[in-house]
Amino acid sequence: MLSSPVPPPALPSVPPAVSARHALFDADPEQLIAIGRLLIATCALTAIYVDPTQPLNLAGIAYWLLAAYLALSIALLLVPLKIRARHLWQVLSTACDIATVGILVHITGELESPFFISFTFLLVSAAIRWSWTGTLAVAAVLQLILIVVAASDLTDGESELNIMIMRSAFCWASVLLLGYFANYRSRSATRLRELAAWPHDIVPEQDRPWLTSSLAHANRVLESGAIIVIWRDLDQDAHCAAIWDGAQYHFVPVFADGRIITGLSRQRPVHELGAAERAALHAGLSRMAGPIAEAWRAVFVSRFDTIRFTGAVLVANPHSRETDMSLLMRIVAARIAMELEQYALVQEFASAASLRERVRLARDLHDSVLQDLTAAVIQLDAATRDGAADLGVLARLRNQLQAIQARIRRLVSDNRERSTRRQLLADQLQMFVAPLGEQWGCDVTLRVEPPTLVVDETIAAEMCLALSEATANAARHGGARHVAVLFEREREGLVVSIADDGSGGGTGPVPYPASIGRRVEELGGSLAVARRGTGLALTITLPLVRLAA
Repeated sequence: MLSSPVPPPALPSVPPAVSARHALFDADPEQLIAIGRLLIATCALTAIYVDPTQPLNLAGIAYWLLAAYLALSIALLLVPLKIRARHLWQVLSTACDIATVGILVHITGELESPFFISFTFLLVSAAIRWSWTGTLAVAAVLQLILIVVAASDLTDGESELNIMIMRSAFCWASVLLLGYFANYRSRSATRLRELAAWPHDIVPEQDRPWLTSSLAHANRVLESGAIIVIWRDLDQDAHCAAIWDGAQYHFVPVFADGRIITGLSRQRPVHELGAAERAALHAGLSRMAGPIAEAWRAVFVSRFDTIRFTGAVLVANPHSRETDMSLLMRIVAARIAMELEQYALVQEFASAASLRERVRLARDLHDSVLQDLTAAVIQLDAATRDGAADLGVLARLRNQLQAIQARIRRLVSDNRERSTRRQLLADQLQMFVAPLGEQWGCDVTLRVEPPTLVVDETIAAEMCLALSEATANAARHGGARHVAVLFEREREGLVVSIADDGSGGGTGPVPYPASIGRRVEELGGSLAVARRGTGLALTITLPLVRLAA
């Protein structure tokens, strides 16, 4: 007797509070401003209809003015968002708001007008659109309106100077707070963009020592006076140290004072060193790495532990508050820890491999793991477009970075000798394409003709890496949303077509993917790149002798 199928488990429901928060953050700022304008106009019209404002002889004018403002609010809400996002459109809509509020305040009680509440809406919308400078400009205009409206009240024998003073104080206090949040939002967005632009150096160059680019970039992200990395290989007792003091890089192969980090608790993500520890660290680094001119007023520490290393990233004289810096330091520490693992593994392979093998390994890392890392930091930038970093998102991405560490170890530990085993190409590619589209946020379609095509395992592996690099280039540099992949068995061999709908490299020369080109050349094939529609089309041809029968 056949048993009835077991229904799949129900997905956990999202709490209403979380759904509302996501809906608020996902909403376009211009849409929120338009809804706020409509709400104010509707409530104001209802209020003066129920309780007409003074003087009564001007209540009719106020009524019709608000009716016109309500109609304008509805019309603006229906305008497409692309048009409302234009700078000129924002300036004109703000000017209409200010003019309407100024007239209403003047004809409905002047300093005692109920429409002064609209000042808050005007200041908030200016802060959202133009940050600190826009908020100041709108506040100056509102202050001028306040002075003009108060002029008659101050000369009619019933002085209301106290109301004018408090109205002005409220206006400028709001400017101060909104300016702070607008600047904080802008600075957070800038930092997250810099995290997404982290340099990807695999092997050091002669004119640029190891970790130089990463420490200099981390120093810019954290806005610190100096950044230090102290670490120890778990198989050794000695600590190493690297420091970027804002101007030059120092490396200490054996740092005797490295045990200063061993007593730090692993429970706290970020620590602050005391005065004595700070002085000892400064003296030790100055003695072994050269004089460090700037004194350290504060030093914060974030520990890291990997498969092979334990250590910490130390930030001296940061310009940010500890609460702001904590999340950034944890991301930076995870990134540098991954680079330590990556560099150690690359060095191990480089010492036992020929120059050709080193180049091939670097290319494999670039086309697979480092592209995964780039996708992770792009997701970080996209998840925080509003400028406010979410702790859950950052924690998830930190786990993703740790997963990439493990992938690097697996990649360089695998036996990379050429294999003659044969595989069904469609099956191998399908397992690879599914996560690739999710990773880069684009639709990747795959077709293999004939579906039963069998190739050497080496061909399948190399084509997977080439497809990874091509998809990364299309999504990252061309903004592609769709990538079409076709593998065809033809008379001359295997022909691979990879076409995207991105920008096609702009109007300049057709970009040539050097990494893919070298990979195809090593397989004895050829690569052609051409524009197709708005995007690019890559055509790879591999000789028949490389394919399985």
